[in-house]
Amino acid sequence: MIHVVGIGLDGAAGLAPGVLMVVENAVLLVGSDRHLSYFPHHPGERLVLGDLKLGLQKLRRRLEAAPEEESIVVLTSGDPLFFGLGRLLVAQLPPETLIFHPHIS
Repeated sequence: MIHVVGIGLDGAAGLAPGVLMVVENAVLLVGSDRHLSYFPHHPGERLVLGDLKLGLQKLRRRLEAAPEEESIVVLTSGDPLFFGLGRLLVAQLPPETLIFHPHIS
């Protein structure tokens, strides 16, 4: 599963406890350098989204190879479905693999 987590300027401190647990349990964190910097001690693998096309290809391959219980988290700003990365993810990845956790925009 891919959890798409909206995050605010307050970083990890602004996340609800359940959402923070989702992030902490992820085996792969995906996001910009800024978003990833909110979790400097996260033990999982990291994927910096610079080139979106290349990043989505890597994410798709990882999703295909991942066991069902493995959790991937994509960090975005605010509400990912409100003019955000969420729409692109829905168009490029199987929608049934996506779970959205929006933050205030």
